[in-house]
Amino acid sequence: MFKHPYLPHQNPVAKLLHRLGYLWVLVRLLPNTPPCAFPNTHGEFGERCGVAFSGVYDVVMEDCEIGDDLGSSPWAIKYKSHQSYVGTLRNHTYRRLRIGRIASNTYQQPHAGYFMSIELKYHPLIPNRTCTQWDCPQFDGVHFEDIVITSAERAGDINGFAGDLLNGLTFKNVTFKEKPKLGWSCGYVNPDTFSAVQVDPPLSCASGPAQP
Repeated sequence: MFKHPYLPHQNPVAKLLHRLGYLWVLVRLLPNTPPCAFPNTHGEFGERCGVAFSGVYDVVMEDCEIGDDLGSSPWAIKYKSHQSYVGTLRNHTYRRLRIGRIASNTYQQPHAGYFMSIELKYHPLIPNRTCTQWDCPQFDGVHFEDIVITSAERAGDINGFAGDLLNGLTFKNVTFKEKPKLGWSCGYVNPDTFSAVQVDPPLSCASGPAQP
């Protein structure tokens, strides 16, 4: 069991930065924080990191801790792309990560509890949207390797959408110490470039809607 000694909700400056979404700044400003740790928070790419306007390219995150075993983080890894201002998510690698106990909480996200969320349909006012080549979010070459999660309420939800499949999505050696109550939901992924090796619970993805 690991506990982080300094949680953002215990410090006014860290709490403000967290609410503003400056995750990378938060990591650098917290005292007594290892070089790559996200206590009581999460890694999130998309709207908060500029993909709505330009994109996020060539990211490597390795040897990091996200959350803690007290259940302080409501999710660990989240991708989202706003449908009205699309961008590119390309060439991202996550390796040797340690994830804590992922659980919903009352002060931040009461309906979360998932290890991973990848969604390109981030806009509640445009339901059932499709896209053409010029206005599709681009997701290509995102890799997850050697990741251990203490526990989560559900493994994760992964979805591209019709006309815009997730490309180059790969998983290798991604395991939960405690089996989540709900497994994976995964759809609109390119089967020719997808792979999941040594993933527990097992992960399979459809090229169409996620299968129940």
